[in-house]
Amino acid sequence: MLCAILCEPFGALAQPYPSRPIRLVVPAAPGGGIDVQGRLVGQKLGEQIGQTVVIDNRGGANGIIGSEIVARSAPDGYTLLIASPSHTINASIYRKLPYDTLRDFSPVSRISTTSGLVMVIHPSTAARTVAQFIAHARANPEKLAFGSPGIGNVTHLGPEWFAVMAGVRLVHVPYKGVGPAMNDLLGGQLAVMFPPGSVGVPMVKSGRLIALAVTALERWPLLPDVPTLDESGLKGFELVTWQGIFAPAKTPVQHINTLNTHIQAALQAPGMRERMANIDAAPAGNSAETFTQFVRDDIARWAKVVKAANIAPQ
Repeated sequence: MLCAILCEPFGALAQPYPSRPIRLVVPAAPGGGIDVQGRLVGQKLGEQIGQTVVIDNRGGANGIIGSEIVARSAPDGYTLLIASPSHTINASIYRKLPYDTLRDFSPVSRISTTSGLVMVIHPSTAARTVAQFIAHARANPEKLAFGSPGIGNVTHLGPEWFAVMAGVRLVHVPYKGVGPAMNDLLGGQLAVMFPPGSVGVPMVKSGRLIALAVTALERWPLLPDVPTLDESGLKGFELVTWQGIFAPAKTPVQHINTLNTHIQAALQAPGMRERMANIDAAPAGNSAETFTQFVRDDIARWAKVVKAANIAPQ
């Protein structure tokens, strides 16, 4: 009996990973793009590993609430985070986070990229090209407003980056969601916005808004006549969003590697590319090492944008 008691912990350690369900924390409310991607990848990952992947929505504070939960979880591979650029932007936007974006997470794999954002204006704005908009903004410093669903996301930092590169001064108006911001743009209270294609393209197609440019380096098939910002004179401007999977820091390397292998297989599963395309995303898996460097580079890039735009830390 004594031998059995002493050997029991070693038997538990010897269990293959994963041997029970995995929790995937989504730091946003149900229904958004990151939630849909989390559910898609979670389902396919569960099929690959033979365990259920349970989605746990923990929205709020620009993703900080959900991220903190994962940062403070046991590093055993059974609690994961799906994150977007807000995760790397927050490192520069907030004075004090309840975690360290680099030290407290182990990047597992990027899972997707999107086509980026589209620069849209209200028809009453005196511009029909990016060059005309820049000239209009220079003639009216701090008089043209743009909206976003809050502080510290790509729809906020994208226009800020644009303003820095274009040498103009715009006014940021944060909202509690993309819907209220779009309503004010449609009503003429805002001059410009940089929403994702899923939000902006229908408004352009209906003629309610005018698209001046897209933020990717290549034109979009849905808007073939709309140039990129790079084409429009802002050389090197590229903004495409991403989503990726993280584990708590100090998660065993063998667990990270196991997860990465199965995530790559999940992203290649039949029908995955088509299902992601429905939400303007494309599978983009990579190694844990490559994703780690990507995260470091993204933090550094947004830090430069925040500094150049003189955005006061929250």
